[in-house]
Amino acid sequence: MMLSVIRLLSIDELLLQMVDAQAALIEEIENLLDVAVTLVVEELRVTRSLLELPV
Repeated sequence: MMLSVIRLLSIDELLLQMVDAQAALIEEIENLLDVAVTLVVEELRVTRSLLELPV
């Protein structure tokens, strides 16, 4: 019985660690998406500026 309780606690702790790791991964993905959007917006600004140059 005691071994089962220890196993359940271990599984519970592992699940909590997995959730924490997934939350950290999601946060990193959000940061990368923010950077990607910023780069795309900047590229669009540069492209628009180049298109507005007189030929």
